Amino acid sequence: ILAALCCFAGNAGELAAIVRAPNAAYLSAINKSYAAVTIFAAWWLFGSEVTWLKVAGSMVVVASMILVRAPWEQKKSDIADSGWLAYSLISFAGLAGLSLCSKYLMQGGMDRLIFLVLLAFPVSAMFAAGWLIFGKKGEWDSRKIALMAGIGVVAVLLNYFLYSAILMAPNLGYVNAINSAQVIVIAGASALLGDKLTFWRTLGIGGASFGLLLIAI
Repeated sequence: ILAALCCFAGNAGELAAIVRAPNAAYLSAINKSYAAVTIFAAWWLFGSEVTWLKVAGSMVVVASMILVRAPWEQKKSDIADSGWLAYSLISFAGLAGLSLCSKYLMQGGMDRLIFLVLLAFPVSAMFAAGWLIFGKKGEWDSRKIALMAGIGVVAVLLNYFLYSAILMAPNLGYVNAINSAQVIVIAGASALLGDKLTFWRTLGIGGASFGLLLIAI
C-alpha cells in the first residue's frame, strides 16, 4: 500500500509540478536529486554499501543533470504559480519512498513481476479516479487511451529492469543516479537532431559521463 501511494505521489506530483513550474528544469533539478538521498537512506535502512567514490560519482551525475537543464538559460513560463515547489517536493518524496519500498519488499522475497503487478492495479485505479473526477469531458478518445495503454506496457517492461537492478545493486541509490542520467542521453540525441548544444549542456554531458564512470569503478 505504501509503495502504491509513493508511486502515485511521485508521478502525480511530477505532472502537477510540470504544469505549474516557471521552468521545467527547476522541477528536474529538485525531483531527480532523490538519487542522492536514497544512497544514504539505503545505507541506514538496509546496511547497503557506501563507498565515497561511488557517492561522489552519484553527486556528480545529479549536479551535471542540472547543468544540462541550465534553468538560468531558459525562459520562465507565464502560467507558473507558486504551488510548483510543493508538488516537486511531493514527487521527490514519493520517488524516494517507492525506491526504498521496492528494495524492502523484493529483498524480503517478493518476486519483481508480482511487485509490478500489485503496484500497477492500485496506482492505475488512483489515476483513473482522478481522471474521472477532474478530467474534462471529451478530453480523451479511444486513440489517446490506446496510446496511454501502450506507454503503460512499455513503462512496466522498463520498470522490471529498473527493479531488477535495484534488487541486485550494492546500493539502490547508485541505480537511481544512473537512471537520473537519462536526461543526458536525451540532450545528446537532441543535439544530433539539430538542437542547440550550449556550453552548459556540453559541460553537463561530460560531467555526467565522468560521474557514471566513477559509479562503475
